[in-house]
Amino acid sequence: MEHRLFKEAQALPAVSHAAALAYRDNMEKLRLQVDKEMAAFTDILPLIGFSPVEMMQVNHRHHVQFMATVFRLSAHSLLPKVVVWVYRSYHNHGFSYDYFPRELRAWQRAVSSHLEPAAAAEVNRLYQWMLEHHRDFCELADSADYTTFSAGFDAQKQMQILLAHMLNNNYRACLELAVTSVHSPEDLAGFYQDVMTPALHEIGRLWEMGEISAVQEHLATAISMRIMSAMYGGFVMGDAGKGKAVITAAPNEFHEVGARMISDQLEMDGWQVDYLGANSPAQDLLALLRQVPPFLLGFSIVVPFNIEAVRRIIEEIRADEILKNIKIMVGGPVFSLEPELCRKIGADGYATSGGQAVELARQWWKERTE
Repeated sequence: MEHRLFKEAQALPAVSHAAALAYRDNMEKLRLQVDKEMAAFTDILPLIGFSPVEMMQVNHRHHVQFMATVFRLSAHSLLPKVVVWVYRSYHNHGFSYDYFPRELRAWQRAVSSHLEPAAAAEVNRLYQWMLEHHRDFCELADSADYTTFSAGFDAQKQMQILLAHMLNNNYRACLELAVTSVHSPEDLAGFYQDVMTPALHEIGRLWEMGEISAVQEHLATAISMRIMSAMYGGFVMGDAGKGKAVITAAPNEFHEVGARMISDQLEMDGWQVDYLGANSPAQDLLALLRQVPPFLLGFSIVVPFNIEAVRRIIEEIRADEILKNIKIMVGGPVFSLEPELCRKIGADGYATSGGQAVELARQWWKERTE
């Protein structure tokens, strides 16, 4: 059962288009003021667990990007999951819960300083709602029963074995498990979806809870990428006559495993795939698309703070006579939570797994060639 905050968040009044644009247009000014104000507190180091101040500033940068998306797209249902994820992740890496209301009040003051009074009042109502529910966010962050974006899978035996090998940094054992489990392209797709993906979700949850370090999380991700490189080459099919696809992680998105899985599965299905990896700069991506426009463009968005960057790219694509007819697919946990986001950012569809991505791509290709 979802927490009552979900219904409350969904019932929050939408911020007007003018106020949302004012917030977006002043993002840098807002962030700089909050950075300066928070750094000036004499007790800031204890509040952030004596972490580097740069870690706090990264949180501020992500916050303003995410809130710009919430305001522009009225994506209020994302707030309970994302805010709790931020509370839990930062708290388990040293930040005091007392940091967050201090930060939220700093955002309110920055908004009042840089936005017109009417727009500031609309925006600050949402900040006030978050402040009023600070204790709820703390309780949910402390609850092992409340999941954010890192749960919701069956604890299958193979996943548990893979997870144990990942946590022991045993690449050879992970690869052996994959080799003995996978004998066909269908097996590989199933291994990606039912074994590797939930294992990585659990790795993410363990990091979020502060039970493993960032280095351990990075090692598990690297093992996954090495397994995919070792496995998929044996199953790549010849050209089945399907079109060109470009698959990439969003700008500022460094989680690329999901994008790589989808790239592999599309290529095995006969697509001509250009896989761009993590953190593709917007203008470089657009330049590549204009050289040889693909039939399909796929974005992986794991971190909700990166939604706005993808929306802007899609907006530019739709305004370009050469690119406007490209089919655009998005994927990532936020689209399971808020399916309407896909439409709101201008994409044609979304997929929550590699299998869904392949089926949707096939459907679009069939519609085009009929």
